[in-house]
Amino acid sequence: MKTNISIRNEQNAQQVLVIGVGGFGCKVAALMQNNELAEVTTVACDTDQRDLESVEVSNRLLLDSEQPGLFAQRVDKSLDYHNGDTACGQDYLEFAVQPFSQLMTDDVKSVIVVAGMGGNCGTNAAIAVAQDAKAAGKAVFAVVSVPFRFEGSLRMKKAQEGIAKLVPNVGELRLLNPHNIINGNTNAALAFTLSEQFMCNAVEAIFA
Repeated sequence: MKTNISIRNEQNAQQVLVIGVGGFGCKVAALMQNNELAEVTTVACDTDQRDLESVEVSNRLLLDSEQPGLFAQRVDKSLDYHNGDTACGQDYLEFAVQPFSQLMTDDVKSVIVVAGMGGNCGTNAAIAVAQDAKAAGKAVFAVVSVPFRFEGSLRMKKAQEGIAKLVPNVGELRLLNPHNIINGNTNAALAFTLSEQFMCNAVEAIFA
């Protein structure tokens, strides 16, 4: 798998933009891409470069951890580019920071934000992306989940606060409580896997 962080520029832009933010959202985005749905472009966004490079999603954007409304697209530099003590004459890569609103092209009719709430990236970036999509005049949906109880009360509190800020920026919000799909015997790894699939199904149901 290529590890370059990129966004494809397709001649026939899709009408639905599904944006998975944070680790959980990126995994849901990967499931969405595997389903190869027509008229859907899937994007994975995270502040963690290693996590982002590990997901099988064609469109991957590295988010600015301080300003989640910005993404860094890795771009090739010219052969004569020189950086510090590094010798010239080689290909180099650097990050070009761009506003997230740049993704909201005229051909995009709807934006679906997918995130697990409660963490730093998923919570903050979901709000920033929804704000940009709303400002661009798109129909905005959000499919988000609250944390498992074993993740702690502070994470749940942050999720609730984030959801409250997200609601005014979306036309419809679908909230997953993961405890509704597991039982007391479900281990953590399986619980997250089930939640990812459930989230994927919830996204697809929006435009089914």
